[in-house]
Amino acid sequence: MIYATSDLHGWSLDSFLRLLETAGFGDSDCLYVLGDVVDRNGDGGVAMLRWMMGRPNVQLIRGNHEDMLLTCVPWLDRVSEDGVRNLSPEQMQHLLRWLRNGAGPTIRSLQLLKRDLPDTFTRLVDYVKRAPLYASLTAGGRRFVLVHSGFGHTPVGYLFGEAGKMFRTDTWIDIDTGAAGGGAPMLLRLDDLQPFYGSGIGSGD
Repeated sequence: MIYATSDLHGWSLDSFLRLLETAGFGDSDCLYVLGDVVDRNGDGGVAMLRWMMGRPNVQLIRGNHEDMLLTCVPWLDRVSEDGVRNLSPEQMQHLLRWLRNGAGPTIRSLQLLKRDLPDTFTRLVDYVKRAPLYASLTAGGRRFVLVHSGFGHTPVGYLFGEAGKMFRTDTWIDIDTGAAGGGAPMLLRLDDLQPFYGSGIGSGD
């Protein structure tokens, strides 16, 4: 079976593993995580990324929040009260944009990871760099193009759908069910378009 989720935004890894268990996800299945794993809640998604990069049946599709991370990570060590004074105007602009989009938890977690486990930090950054922008596949006789801004990015409550529930049209599906704002993410089984919804607040590890 092939599953997709999107916009986890620091949702608790333990809560997400329980959602996978509810959906019956196993080692023979595939999971596509369609961007915006990081920022806003909990540890900023760092534990989730570390779990993902050790799973050959889990594929990250890069989202705009991962792009902001990659832009700022080369000078992550200078993101401190004193260090930011040494950033260039362009670097400061990128940092402020990322911070406005919930970077605080991610920055703190990455700084700790780099200090305590530098090799793991390097592998994590490389994993995000290598993540593709889309995937094209067939499941259940349907052709899908999996991309962050097509399946996620905009919470369904901002569209015409019901907040917390996926929104489907004849040509695209939005599965961003609002984890960024304290809701819960979902899984969509592509083989039969069966949704599985998380429950409760899972933003802290």
